[in-house]
Amino acid sequence: MTLQGNDTPLLGHESSAPQAGRLRCVDVRKEFVTGDGRLLALDGISLDVAPGEFVALVGPSGCGKSTLLRMIDGLSSSSGGTIEVGGKRVTRPGPDRAFIFQGDALFPWRTVEANVRIGLELRRVKKREADRVVTQFLEMVGLLDFRKRYPHELSGGMRQRVNLVRALVVDPQVLLMDEPFSALDAQTRELMQSEVTRLWAATKKTVLFVTHSIEEAVFLADRVLVMSSRPGRISCEFRVDLPRPRDAGIQRTPEFIEISRAIWESLRGDVLRSFALETNNEALLAEIDSEEREERLASKQ
Repeated sequence: MTLQGNDTPLLGHESSAPQAGRLRCVDVRKEFVTGDGRLLALDGISLDVAPGEFVALVGPSGCGKSTLLRMIDGLSSSSGGTIEVGGKRVTRPGPDRAFIFQGDALFPWRTVEANVRIGLELRRVKKREADRVVTQFLEMVGLLDFRKRYPHELSGGMRQRVNLVRALVVDPQVLLMDEPFSALDAQTRELMQSEVTRLWAATKKTVLFVTHSIEEAVFLADRVLVMSSRPGRISCEFRVDLPRPRDAGIQRTPEFIEISRAIWESLRGDVLRSFALETNNEALLAEIDSEEREERLASKQ
């Protein structure tokens, strides 16, 4: 079953292609040319996300998480390696991917339903079908009664729900989310995390989610990938074997706390090093170097 006027499967319907939704990066590099020479931002990034899997990406500031998402979306080119979505090499933006930025990026002159409809208009979906899909998703996130409102009339959480369904209505294979809840207050952020897991369970999209919050990563994801400080590399991964569906109470369980602790321990050195470099704190850098030398010596004994 397809959207009328094009060959895109309806939301929630799996594509017949065996590789649909699979995301692969193999030895991906990104280098920037600056006034001081060349800056290696990412080096040797390899990851494999299965169709329908929810993977979170955490790492210190400046390690290249957002840069990696932009390359996967085709907004920026890599300096080496390959990126594939659905078995096809990424060379430019495409309808098989949708990107949700840190801000809601809604058009202020368009109503809620008109903002959600943008992608369908660009794909020339017939009006009756577009109306049906827009209505379906606004109802799913409790915004049907707000369809005629403008972005300035909505709360931050409501705007992000519009942002989320705007990405989903075009039925991408892969959803790329770059700290979408970072600007929300704590209570709204918790509600949006639950909303994302509910929509993910309904649509079974492949998700790569960037966040600075370890707890958010563990709550949302099937796996958490940890990136090192620049040049960014995948330093380790953690499988989150917690039952679904998850609610906020799971964050108080010993299993959740232990996974979060282990991820922080793997991140701590790089986060401190990144902070020390940003603040030019030589004393902290010396302390970190000393701790790392002691750890290496201890591991050899």
